[in-house]
Parts: sequence; structure tokens; C-alpha cells
Amino acid sequence: TSTYPIPTFFKEVMLRMPNLKVLDLRFAFPAREVEDDLLELFSGLPRLRKVILPIYTFTTKIVEKLSTLQELGTIQFEFMQTQGSGDITDVMHFDPQLQQGAFPVLADLSLSAQLVDATWFLCGSFTPSNLTSLYVHTLSLASPGEVSDFLTAVTDNCQLLVRLFLDFFTSPEIRSDPDSPPVTWQTLRPVLSCANLVEFEVRWDKAFVITQEDVEEMAAKWPSLETLLLNCEPMHVPTPPSLDLRALVPFARHCPKLVELGLYLSGTVEFDTTDVGLVKPFKSLQRLCLGTSPITEPGPAALFLSQLCPLGCDVFSGITWPDGFAIRDDVVDEAALEELNRQATAWFDSWKEVSRTLPLLTQLRVQERDRRAALERELEDLKIRCRLMSDRLSV
Repeated sequence: TSTYPIPTFFKEVMLRMPNLKVLDLRFAFPAREVEDDLLELFSGLPRLRKVILPIYTFTTKIVEKLSTLQELGTIQFEFMQTQGSGDITDVMHFDPQLQQGAFPVLADLSLSAQLVDATWFLCGSFTPSNLTSLYVHTLSLASPGEVSDFLTAVTDNCQLLVRLFLDFFTSPEIRSDPDSPPVTWQTLRPVLSCANLVEFEVRWDKAFVITQEDVEEMAAKWPSLETLLLNCEPMHVPTPPSLDLRALVPFARHCPKLVELGLYLSGTVEFDTTDVGLVKPFKSLQRLCLGTSPITEPGPAALFLSQLCPLGCDVFSGITWPDGFAIRDDVVDEAALEELNRQATAWFDSWKEVSRTLPLLTQLRVQERDRRAALERELEDLKIRCRLMSDRLSV
């Protein structure tokens, strides 16, 4: 403000708190207006370990300066309105030139950039090599090839990565295209090469095209998976899902550590479910996120899920992206938007009914399994007794 200028405030911070560890700045104006002052502030706080800024404020120069801080472990931005926001034009071109020794201990990095720029950043000579968590908010629609290149760059250069988030979280400044080519499993497949990855989340504008065979491969080759949210709430719906409830079975079979699973699938049960009881249920699943997945009859879906979900597993549906994001008048007409709202409300109510009845059905399944196990133990005991009696009679 005119009474207390920002440069003065920054100088006071450097003077009074030179050993500051965590810096959380909240403002609502372009980063370029205070970029030089921010660079000076970071130079005066060499002990920083965590920096949180508004979205669209980690510019090329700011990231270059942060790369020199020897103790910096976390670079983060927030979408929350209370955090503020910069100007998207400040980060549309992102090309930090890092020097040897850059980011020696950086483990958690959040970027808002073009996906191509993020890919080049990860492929640089002195890219952060100790990342365990990476969040990339892409600023424009990326082609399937660009997504595949990015994931390949991640697997080649971030071998310690544990958590990966890829977010095409559109806003009034970012245009979505319902006619763009869809992302397929072949696009995402490079992520399997991340040996330490246990959490993978993707949010995209269009539904992914993934087959049951793709899901079988994904689950079989990723037994350490703990969280998978695979675009369960695409922004352009209704797009017929390429998966149905059978997609859950491979994860129950192969991923014992899975805690949270999110898929876009059809909740209609149009197949024989008698053999699903032979599959072991999820061991650790706590949240099943179905986003905007369509469903017609909640009863059959609840019966099916009761065979797979453990007690205490919650079923969630609906959207987490704010009103007005991606679904805009220049993308979908009013009639399509009204139809979307009508169908989404029906799907949400049906999934709520599934969520309401699932605990009781699951409890019944557990009791059935316990009784079956008790009968099997009793039968085995009888077999042993019969063998013993037969042996005595032979003697």
C-alpha cells in the first residue's frame, strides 16, 4: 500500500527474521509487479525450507532464485481464493536456466506451466534429482503425445518420485476443447516405469479411453499402488465410459495396499457377477471415488460392490472442480449444460443410495465369509477325524 510499501515490508522481514524457515505469501496481483523485490527477499532468507505463493507466481526468475537456496525442500502454490492469484501470462513461458548445485534438497515441487515447458524443465542438466512429490498444473490443452513425453521425462529424471499429480484444471484464462483427441492407456503407460511411485492422480478435461485389458495390466504391474485417481470426473460429460464395474476387480486382486481409487466407469451391472465372489475383496481400500460416472440402478451396483469393498469403505461421487471451470458458454451450449446438470444430479443421487446401502450389504458379506470359513474349518476337522478313525480301524 502507499502507507506501507511491499518493498519496505520485505526489508523488515529480512531484518527481523533472517532465519525464517517457512514463507507463505498471499496477494492478488501479478508477480511481475513485485518480482525484483521477491528476488531480493529470497536472497535475504537463505534458511528457507518451504515457500508457498499464489498460483501463477512461480515465474522463471523466481524459480531460478529459489534454486540457489540450500535448505529449500518445498515449493508450493494454492488454488484457494484466500491465497490470492497472480497473472497467468507471467508463467505462460517457463524456462529457468539452472546452475550446478541447484535445488540440492528440494523434495516437493508444484508448478503451473505449459506441459511442454515442464517437460523441458525436468530434462535439464541440473534438474532437481531428489523429488519425491511433483504437482504439475498445465496451462493449456496438451496432446496425448505431449502427455506421454512428460511422463517419460518424469520416469527418466525423477527416480525417487513417490507422488505424481497431473492437473489440467481449467479456469477462465484456460480454454478447453471437447474435440481434442482423447488420452489412452498407451499415453499414460510410461508411468509404470516409476519404480517408487505409490500415488498417481490425473485430472483432465475429457474422459480417458481405457479398456479392461489396460486395467488388468495396470493393476498387475503396480502392486505397490496406494492412491490412484484416474480422471474420475472428466469435465466434458456425458462421454460414455470405456470401463464398467469389472475394472475394480484387478485392483482388488493385485493391489493390497490400495487406499483410494478413483475411476470413470459405468455403474450399470450388465454381466454375470457370480464369479466375483471368488475374488478376494480389497484389503485396505477406504475411498472409492466415482466422480461423474453414470449409473442407472443403484441396487445391482451396491450388491456388486459389497463383494469387493471392505467394511468402512466410503463411496464418493460428484465434482471437485469449481462452478464455471471448463464448462463455459464458449465450450458447451446451454442445452448441453442443462442436460449435463440433469444427468449429473441423477447419477449423484444414485451413487448416494449405493453409499447408503453398501455398509449393510458389506456386513452381510463379511458374515457370509465368516460362516463359510467356519464351515470349511469344521469340514477339515471332520476329514482329519475320519482319517484318524480309518487308520485305527486298519490297525
